Amino acid sequence: MRNSIIKYILFLLLFGHGLLVIGQSELKQLPDSLAILLRENNKSDLNRVNALSEVINTLFKSRDYESAKPYINEIFELSDELNNNYVKALGNYYKGSVLFTENHFEDAITYLLRAKNLTSILRKTDDNLRLQIRIYSSLSVCYFKIQKFKEYYENVQKGLDLNKELKHSDLEFSLQSNLAVVYLQ
Repeated sequence: MRNSIIKYILFLLLFGHGLLVIGQSELKQLPDSLAILLRENNKSDLNRVNALSEVINTLFKSRDYESAKPYINEIFELSDELNNNYVKALGNYYKGSVLFTENHFEDAITYLLRAKNLTSILRKTDDNLRLQIRIYSSLSVCYFKIQKFKEYYENVQKGLDLNKELKHSDLEFSLQSNLAVVYLQ
């Protein structure tokens, strides 16, 4: 009788642990399209950076910031390997964004300012402008969270000014929403 109780308890523990492992692996598994994209772009080049960026953006949209961390780390590694300031700025932007979600606003600002400084020396392209606008939007929210309202407003305005060139409606909406927060308070 005692042995059967012990076996039953061991079975429950193992079964429960198995479900936990299965549940965790499902959270970390990427959709097939993204897994294929990463597999097809496995060289240390800008195609790999674009694939990683696609994965990170998808994980951000589903608010799975923890799963995005290894891909962000890989972007940092590639930025050193490729010696590419845009990729370095992208890595800093993503790192700052994750820190923001963890309520580390001052650290987030540090990474976002690095990203901003790196993008300021790049030539103007749509990708660079889009990244700059996203950085300004993220900086504004960080400053709002730590109640630095002057910096908050300045960053929203800079993002809006840059978006006049790009005319990206999603970024415009994001910045206008950031600006509306102040008027609602």
